[in-house]
Amino acid sequence: MSRKVIELIRVSTESQAAEDRASIPAQRAINRRTAQAYDLEIVETIEISDVSGAAVLCAPEMRQLLRSMARPSIHGVVAREFSRLMRPESFADYAILQAFCDTDTVLYLPEGPLDLSSKSGRLMGAIRAAIAGLELSEIKERQWSAKEQKRRWGGFAQSEVCLPYGVGYDGQHGWHYKPEAEKVREAFRLFLAGSTSYIELARLLDVTPRGMHLIMRNPIYTGWRVIDKRRDPSPGARQVKPDGRQGDRRKIRRTSDEIIRVKVISDGLITESDFQRVQELMDATSSILRTVIGISITCASKRSSTADEESATRAT
Repeated sequence: MSRKVIELIRVSTESQAAEDRASIPAQRAINRRTAQAYDLEIVETIEISDVSGAAVLCAPEMRQLLRSMARPSIHGVVAREFSRLMRPESFADYAILQAFCDTDTVLYLPEGPLDLSSKSGRLMGAIRAAIAGLELSEIKERQWSAKEQKRRWGGFAQSEVCLPYGVGYDGQHGWHYKPEAEKVREAFRLFLAGSTSYIELARLLDVTPRGMHLIMRNPIYTGWRVIDKRRDPSPGARQVKPDGRQGDRRKIRRTSDEIIRVKVISDGLITESDFQRVQELMDATSSILRTVIGISITCASKRSSTADEESATRAT
């Protein structure tokens, strides 16, 4: 009689679903062959997409898998490879292995079954998990290195949504200004002429005031691309949405030797002298605003303290 198992299919990103080795159809085909080889009956399929192996415990699909594993009728889980189950970034991620032990669930891989409740299985499971985690670190390092080299050469290593307002990039023409960039030129002119309200300038470009502030700070409009921040690569900076899907890591400042400054457009939209003058005016405005806020907080604190003293006096 065939033993009942759950099929696990996972891809880390939506785009990965199109890659041969890790695609959903490819995983399904291999899982079917594994089930046939070990006389297993797949009674349920758990399919997870856009969830990193380091965040599987946060995905509702994985929680469903753990609940299904607790059923007495379920003998095991079949997967394309160990990394489809997990790629740990911290020791807390190993909790999923304990779930296999607690439910006496066997993990079936193409190379053979892995009983995580046995002594040898616990050892091999921990080793396989550590290797999968190491592979994840190496993958990220290779990706980062390739993207950094491209940035230093003056290329663009992100999606189009990350391009600044009015700036375009493609392999044929490289970096260039779009027609709407003329609005940025006008915004700089108005700022230098005395119109320093981000709210008013933002209306010209149809962006938020905060977005307007970032545009005025971006040296790309002088033709220079300056990258002085990066995503925090530390495990503690990992951001995961409630459903386990990947979120953006917080940004941190680069060290001085990591900062990239490359001339990518020969004729800047704004002269460097005008850009620098705007930066000085923005710095002065920010300084005045911080002073005003500080004074307001001090006055409010004094008023609160005086009111407390008056209340105490009346009470006595």
